[in-house]
Amino acid sequence: SPLVAAAISEELSTRGIPHKPPREWLTFESGRKAAPAPLQACHEEGDPSRPPSPPPVLPPGYTLGALSPEDVPTVVTSWPLASPGSRNAILECIAHRPSAAVRVHSRLIGWALLRHYHAIGMLHVLESHRRRGVASALLHSIARAAPGVWASVDASNQPSIALLERARFKRSEHALCWIRVDRSSEADQSCKQLINAPNS
Repeated sequence: SPLVAAAISEELSTRGIPHKPPREWLTFESGRKAAPAPLQACHEEGDPSRPPSPPPVLPPGYTLGALSPEDVPTVVTSWPLASPGSRNAILECIAHRPSAAVRVHSRLIGWALLRHYHAIGMLHVLESHRRRGVASALLHSIARAAPGVWASVDASNQPSIALLERARFKRSEHALCWIRVDRSSEADQSCKQLINAPNS
């Protein structure tokens, strides 16, 4: 919860561990069957009284496919939360779970991944290709390939919230708070202690 995140942030500051302040993210649920813990899925497409949403139509020259290992440098460069371990994490996602990529004349212009905790991750469209249905196509592709998928989004990111709601994702009662910590053995140990504390 935000209160727990604030308490952890305060304790990290007391211990002199560099970190960014906690940010609240909303979670959205999707899928036609229950998602793995910690979330349950209740996507409206599971309601037989409502027809399934059709896949978005991309403009001429745009093709939808999957990411390849050769795409990793582009994904890393465009990801604002990238870290030294991001390249291997993205390669692992591509190798073991569904991904989606939109290309224009073989050039990668949009992508999305499925993270190991069954959430959509790193959805991104190059700015010059936005508002053409690309993000919707990426979201639809991942949701169809991985029933029960969920997503989290910064609470202040209204365009992404609107995108998820248009795709019939339902806002969850769960919320996430992210605290970005500068990695070190001391930071890792402190975070483990705080997370596993009896009253956390």
